[in-house]
Amino acid sequence: MTKIVKMSLVAAVAVAGFTSNASAGKLIDAVEATSIAGFARYRMEDNSAADQQETDTYKMVIKTATDLGNGWTGNMRMQYQNKDESNSGATNTLDGDNKTFQVEDMYMKGKVGPVVLKLGKQIVGNPTAKVRNVTHPTTASGAVAIWKINPMFKVVGVRFTNLSLNDADVTAGKIVVNPIKGLNMWYWANKLENMSGVAASKEVNNDMAQISYKIACVTLTAQKATQDTNVAGDIDKAYTAYQADGKLGPVALKLGYSKTDKEGGYTGTAWFTTHAIIGAAWKSAGDVTDLADTKSTWLKASTNLGAFSLAATYVDLDMKAANTDMTEKIGEVGYKINKKLGGYVRFAKVEQDGNVADKDYGRLEIKYSF
Repeated sequence: MTKIVKMSLVAAVAVAGFTSNASAGKLIDAVEATSIAGFARYRMEDNSAADQQETDTYKMVIKTATDLGNGWTGNMRMQYQNKDESNSGATNTLDGDNKTFQVEDMYMKGKVGPVVLKLGKQIVGNPTAKVRNVTHPTTASGAVAIWKINPMFKVVGVRFTNLSLNDADVTAGKIVVNPIKGLNMWYWANKLENMSGVAASKEVNNDMAQISYKIACVTLTAQKATQDTNVAGDIDKAYTAYQADGKLGPVALKLGYSKTDKEGGYTGTAWFTTHAIIGAAWKSAGDVTDLADTKSTWLKASTNLGAFSLAATYVDLDMKAANTDMTEKIGEVGYKINKKLGGYVRFAKVEQDGNVADKDYGRLEIKYSF
């Protein structure tokens, strides 16, 4: 696939070269100095909770990196997606076809002294937990500076404008500390300003800290996130999570617990959903983090049997503010034909107390990487 993409680019440049041989030669040299990677994916999802909705999604992502000389590279990520949705419920009959194309990354990366710089349009993560499976990730234009002072200490600075989620300007910083082997700690904070649709003076401040320690084959992690604004009367939000990852023979285990603040759940930012521990929840992931005064526990077991992979997950939510409980049970079987081609089938059932009907979900995915 990589060769096909590169040959297509060379052919296009060659056609353009009929009018300017010199320019075409330079462009062909640039193409030959470009590495290409990406994937093509088909995903079919069935959702009994939304009028028996079925979604077919065809997606292709191409990532390129071009050597610009002097240790700098030009990086680009392009995505094409065709999403077809159909509802066959008794109350609704709807067919929708949604084709999208977007250049998500277009930045230069290089070093100035000890500092690594990324300059230009970049992906900064997904927006909120509830809509993390959006068509496109959140993007913004600006600069990222990464300074690895020594093996134990790293500092990251970020300044973005025109965040695609809400047109905000973002200033952020992250500190990573690894004082001893097995111990990892980091803290980041960001401030959103000049957001569309809100008062010009409003600011949103987000903080997040994590500490993890690996003991033998078990990794213990604790995490805390908070969100507040400079507007009197706004609800401050918080999210706390703990997780243990380990192995029991050939089986990998994940056990965790989280809770949201009594005033409000952490509705998230691009950075929150990139770093947050939300357990193994799939369809109830948004409820784990967004709802106020919610406690969640989860257990996931997975293993590989040759080309096959198996996973089973149980998630329990105690939603005190909503005065109800919810459980999600997930099963998944994967199969890898080779290093580049594979797929999986996943099923989930969400059950809630009261007179709420059970919800069934299913997904089939086939993915080829190049």
